[in-house]
Amino acid sequence: MILFAHKGRGLVIARENKYDISEGDLVIVPKGVRRSILAKTDMEILHLVSPPPSEKDHEKSLKVESDLQTAWNPRMMTEEGRKMFKERFGYDILDPLK
Repeated sequence: MILFAHKGRGLVIARENKYDISEGDLVIVPKGVRRSILAKTDMEILHLVSPPPSEKDHEKSLKVESDLQTAWNPRMMTEEGRKMFKERFGYDILDPLK
């Protein structure tokens, strides 16, 4: 996957690695690597994936999106939910920058 930061600043988390990105930066994330993007400002990102995601990949993404909507308010998360989130994304939702 290729991420191009067209506008703004943020943090790309890929496995245990964290990369500050800003306008003009390009990040390449190998296939199968869990990743997240945390916006520090309003951002515009070009996101290229090759080969295209399969239907199964889309189903997984919808599940993750659903989990994130459930977890979006950290005060509402249980300890079990935080643990699951950290296992899935590699960082604690309550402390994404550590």
